[in-house]
Order: sequence, then structure tokens, then C-alpha cells
Amino acid sequence: MAHSQVYRTPRPDPPQPVASSHEPVDSFMRPATHPNADETPQRSNALVADTLLDEALSLWEGTAKKNRDIFTEVFIPAILSAHP
Repeated sequence: MAHSQVYRTPRPDPPQPVASSHEPVDSFMRPATHPNADETPQRSNALVADTLLDEALSLWEGTAKKNRDIFTEVFIPAILSAHP
């Protein structure tokens, strides 16, 4: 097989190791051909089901602020020190 063919041929993902023999295998540990469990009833999904609700907007904005703060703390010093 030519080198360029490697990138064109789909390869299945290797099986993921289970951390312990006692850990139950759930649908999210299966390959893409197996459907995942429905998580729609969970509160986190209900919270973002209607993105115009105040609670969803608050979650969105709070998450964005937290991510921006983390980015600023981690990367801005590195950027500034790399370009004196």
C-alpha cells in the first residue's frame, strides 16, 4: 500500500482499555457504530434546551468568562514573555 493510501483508507479506532475489570462498560465507551444512551432528561441538557432563557444565557456567559480568565492566566504571560 502506498504511503498516500494510508491517509485515504479509514481505519477503525483501536479498542479502548478498561481501567479495571470491575468498571462497567457503558454506551459511551463503545465505537461509533453503537448508539449512545439518551441523556436528554438530565438537568444540564434541560438547562441549555432553550438558549434564550436567562439561566442558559447566564451559564453561557459564566462559562465564557471562566474560559477567558483561564486563557488569560495561562497563555498571556507566555505570549508576552516570548515577544519582549
